[in-house]
Amino acid sequence: LAESVVLRGQILEQLNELEAAIQVYTNNLADTVPAERRRQAFLKTIELTLGQDRVLDAARKLETFFAQYPQEAGSDVALLTLGELHLKQSLAASQTNTVGTASNAVLEATNHLLAALGQFDKLIVTFTNSPLLAKAHLNRGWCLWLNGNLAQSAIAFETAVEQLHFSEDQAVARMKLADAQFKQGDFTNALQNYRAVRSDFARLPRVKDSLGMQALYQIVRANLELGDLAGATAAMWEVLRD
Repeated sequence: LAESVVLRGQILEQLNELEAAIQVYTNNLADTVPAERRRQAFLKTIELTLGQDRVLDAARKLETFFAQYPQEAGSDVALLTLGELHLKQSLAASQTNTVGTASNAVLEATNHLLAALGQFDKLIVTFTNSPLLAKAHLNRGWCLWLNGNLAQSAIAFETAVEQLHFSEDQAVARMKLADAQFKQGDFTNALQNYRAVRSDFARLPRVKDSLGMQALYQIVRANLELGDLAGATAAMWEVLRD
């Protein structure tokens, strides 16, 4: 029964019916469901809620879950979830540009970013066999990227690429690895990873639509940086065609 709930939730995710998927996953939050399945279901509800920028709603779900299962409060799922909440709050604060609040927003964004990084680091160090390690490395890469630490973010994104299964998350990790390499002047490896985003994940519709064109544009830029005008021209023709 628990596995059928997961399968139905995954189908709804693929159909982009996120609220319906959340409702389905909550069926696995019952006491009768095995603990690992319950934790996975909770993580998915938080992930999908955060994916819709409903940070306060995610925080309420978090409080309710830990009130019901206090033994989970120090677990890997708790650390990942808290880290993702802080990361979302950091992004929200950084977008505040009203007069008189800009400096406070920057400070708030930085504080949340460091708090998120701390949660992901603790998960990685404490739960070395956790199934959530790959996701923690991906989120850690985002924190380091947003903090301007390109070299360390590249390492984190590369680790995420290696540990994640074929998925949208893996595509994002490879795209950000390429971005970090490009910004550091490593155009050869950046080009290879941008091409991988285009070729390896073409059958994932959301990746193809959201990252495919970005990767192709970056392929043009990387080829220009490498002095490969033929490669840049071929990629530019693809841009025009698409």
